Amino acid sequence: MITAVTRKAIVLLVLASLATAQTGGAVLMASGTVSVNNIAAAHSAALTAGDKIQTGPDGAASITVPGAVIGVIAASAAIYNNRELQLDSGVVAVSTNNGYSVKAGSLLVSGLTDRTRYEVRRMNCRITVVVAQGEVKLSDGTVIRSGNTATRREVGCAAPGALPKSAIVAIGAGAVLSGGMASYLTVNSPYEGQFASPSKPRR
Repeated sequence: MITAVTRKAIVLLVLASLATAQTGGAVLMASGTVSVNNIAAAHSAALTAGDKIQTGPDGAASITVPGAVIGVIAASAAIYNNRELQLDSGVVAVSTNNGYSVKAGSLLVSGLTDRTRYEVRRMNCRITVVVAQGEVKLSDGTVIRSGNTATRREVGCAAPGALPKSAIVAIGAGAVLSGGMASYLTVNSPYEGQFASPSKPRR
């Protein structure tokens, strides 16, 4: 069943893709409470490097650039920087065919394969990377394959509480592109500084 959230995501992605095709640049499509540089975002807006995107508890945004679509989930904050998105807090989902990257703290996450879908979460002093399709590479040299998860704890960060061991997160943008429906992943990451699943699983 396609839920209202999924339908909203599909509409955002289609409109953003059309707008990007016309402009050739980065286009943000907003739903609910979304701000760009602390100003309420219009339904559709062009982005330039350095723009700060923030979504409220009821908000969501889709950023479309040539070769990639990035979904910014509710209650998240990020900065758009052309070839990468800087995630300050919350969750982003990426679908890319050209290696689009997300930077969370000092950790850079980049797609390696032609079709890559992955999610980056930065919450409670932990950065979690979930790969739904293809492979990604972390700036520390680690390669994560489809179906695997890696978690890093941010050094020197003080969190008010621990991240739950299990959380269900909507992949959103990438899932809509690949299959027409939002899919969900159960993220199990009780570990600190090690993998919830191996970065190089046996074939």
